Amino acid sequence: MNYYDETRSDETVRYDVDIRPVETSQWPDYSILRVAGNPAARFGALTMPVTAPLPSEPLIMFHHPLGQPMVLSAKGCRVGARPIDGDGQLIHYCDTNDGSSGAPILDVNGTRLIGLHYAGNTGFNLAVPMVRLRQQSAILAQLFPDQSPPPVRRAEETVPPPLQGQGPGPRVIRDCAECPEMVVVPSGTFMMGSPEDEPDRRGNEGPQHRVTIGQAFAVGRYAVTFDEWDACVRGGGCYAHRPGDEGWGRGRRPVINVSWNDAQAYVRWLTERTGQRYRLLSESEREYATRAGTTTPFSTGDRITTDQANFDGNFTYNGSATGVYRRRTTEVGSFEANAFGLYDLHGNVWEWVEDCWHPDYRGAPADGSAWTTGSCESRILRGGFWGGAPLYLRSAYRNWLAPNFRFNYLLGFRVAKTLTR
Repeated sequence: MNYYDETRSDETVRYDVDIRPVETSQWPDYSILRVAGNPAARFGALTMPVTAPLPSEPLIMFHHPLGQPMVLSAKGCRVGARPIDGDGQLIHYCDTNDGSSGAPILDVNGTRLIGLHYAGNTGFNLAVPMVRLRQQSAILAQLFPDQSPPPVRRAEETVPPPLQGQGPGPRVIRDCAECPEMVVVPSGTFMMGSPEDEPDRRGNEGPQHRVTIGQAFAVGRYAVTFDEWDACVRGGGCYAHRPGDEGWGRGRRPVINVSWNDAQAYVRWLTERTGQRYRLLSESEREYATRAGTTTPFSTGDRITTDQANFDGNFTYNGSATGVYRRRTTEVGSFEANAFGLYDLHGNVWEWVEDCWHPDYRGAPADGSAWTTGSCESRILRGGFWGGAPLYLRSAYRNWLAPNFRFNYLLGFRVAKTLTR
């Protein structure tokens, strides 16, 4: 790799570098500098690929995390099954450490520069592929004038069409046969949290504050089901974790016994499987999607019944009548959808969201993004569950658990996807 130890003067060759970039870009994040003396004539140079790497192609990666001594990642270091995602980013599985951004990713022979790492950690990572830089960079276009790769399709060009036969109502999209159905939720502004006079209000639901969701986004029509989770396991994702169903059945029931970490593994697999950027909802997106334009404790109004959601009907709320207690989950979509066309946002299973737990909303983002600063020792759950009282189903109610907490038949999740048009 032409590595020279500066402690041995007889093997050290220095070259002057002009730190003023001859070309730079905020995104993809790169700069090209000029080096005097033509070092390539003495040491050789890496080649640059004309096309994207092959699926699961083995790689090696050299990095200096936070300026520490060089680390070589080789074991398990490979391209993802889908090399380039819908945003034109290279998916790779090379162990990295914090501070490794900008590290070169090479083919296994160490002769071709495949990409520049910029995000991730142990496991799923993202890099800027060199085929993309060659397309964007004016300098590289001059150096390789006859080898420009075809344009990389970005996510906004690959938003799938609505499902066939879809009539008026919410727009539903689906990226693959085993993928969750997604509903496009419009942008908008709402008051997050509960008013001080709401029955059974908790202090962590305030202060109530205005949040603006600046653009439409896609939300899982239902919570992720056992069928969808099991497809991830068959596809080599989700840590090969096959959660138990408590004897209630799998299929269209929401997957349970999954941690926040498990939910993240699923969205990573879904991202790789489709080339689209799946994720968990932020807490504010989850409340916005649940309310669907309402300001009452539930999207159903001031009260909710067991004809409208799955919870313990022995408990009442705000003068409502008692109902049934099913003692287990129900299949997704067993009750009417809300005004956005989303199902089961009240009850059935608690749903993990992206945010770290904070005891109130002081300092919370107002743009709909996830709040991921702080200790993050706990992550947030929303929606209530099949065995809980209706107060837990309120649109503003918040719960939290450690992100590695898995074995619990109350816990599930729902996915989101950012839309760029």
